[in-house]
Order: sequence, then C-alpha cells, then structure tokens
Amino acid sequence: GTSMTLSTLHRVFNQEDNGHKLKCVIAHPTLDEPDVTYIPITVYFSPVQKQEHTFYQIKLNSDYEIILSFSANPQPTALMWSFGPNFSEIANHIQIPFDNGKISTSLIIRDNDSSQALLRLFEITNEDIETQFTLHVANEIGAADYSVMLSEDQNPIECKRGFFMVDGSTQCFKLYDEDIRSWNEAQRKCHQENLLLAEPIDEAAANL
Repeated sequence: GTSMTLSTLHRVFNQEDNGHKLKCVIAHPTLDEPDVTYIPITVYFSPVQKQEHTFYQIKLNSDYEIILSFSANPQPTALMWSFGPNFSEIANHIQIPFDNGKISTSLIIRDNDSSQALLRLFEITNEDIETQFTLHVANEIGAADYSVMLSEDQNPIECKRGFFMVDGSTQCFKLYDEDIRSWNEAQRKCHQENLLLAEPIDEAAANL
C-alpha cells in the first residue's frame, strides 16, 4: 500500500538566516538514493540598529571615506545622510548619490540584504572633525539611524580588568573601568589622578 508521512519544523528565524536554505532529505528502501530538497529561507526585517561609531586617526587636509555597512530586507526605500554640530541638531541633509566637490555619497549593494553607504569628505577641516553625521535608513518594516563621528585621536581599545590600551601601543593605563574614548583623554585622566603608566605589557596580557 501507499503511506504518507508529514514532517513539520518549528523554528524562530532571525535576520542571520535570510538567504540560507533548509535541507530536507528523504530516504526509503525503494529509492536508489535519498531524495534531497532545498527550501530557500526569506526573512523580512527592518534595518539593524548599531551603536554610535567613531572613526579615528583622521588627518586634516586629507580625504577620508566613511563606509557604513547595514542590513535590511526588503531593500531600503529611504536613504539619506545628515550632519550637524551634534546629533540633536542635524539640519543638513545629503541625498544618495551626491557630489558637490566637497562631499560625495554613494551606495553599494552587497547581496539581497546587505549594503554599504559611502560618504567621502575631501580636504578635511577642523569643522569636519567637529561635525557629527547620521545615516537614515528605512524600509517598509522599520527604520534605523546610524551615527558616526570623526576624531584625530588614536584608536582606543578597551581591555579587560580595568586596563585601557591604545592601538599600536603596549602601554596600558589603570582607569577604574571609566569610559575613556581617546588617547588625550587617557593622558588627562592619568594626570588628574596622579596615575603612572603601567609597566609595558604584551597584547596577550592586555586581553587577560
């Protein structure tokens, strides 16, 4: 006789599953080889929010390109860069694409849910360093704002156990787990607290 078997999969999918495939394998004595079926997974989600980000070691009078990666499915219906003196006073808006000789913007679509927004600044000035930028991304499900800043300081790396290390240096400061965001701030903090430089340590020790 003939029999029918029904198999049900219960799973909560997230944005990382989008574009993947489910594999269903049927094996039976009457089959010369297993029957394999692939089912594509499509997950719809709003732009994934990220924390504010700072790009370090920016040199004055140079050109710099901010590359901001984001994910959304379906693809965004609205994309716009904005900038101002702080994130609560973002009054200037830039379309994508755009180019006026001082600022240019573009978009790179990597795959069905991943893209990169590019903002290129030419001949960076102190005003650019003091400016805060926001990328607004929206699709039919939701929206997110990605905030970025520029800094002339070196890139700080927070280490465990209350140490603070600056990229490219083996010297750490004991800073009581405070949120110190730059080399200059670390120096000021050490001076204020009469703290001394820790003994030079290697990268492995910094990550203990």
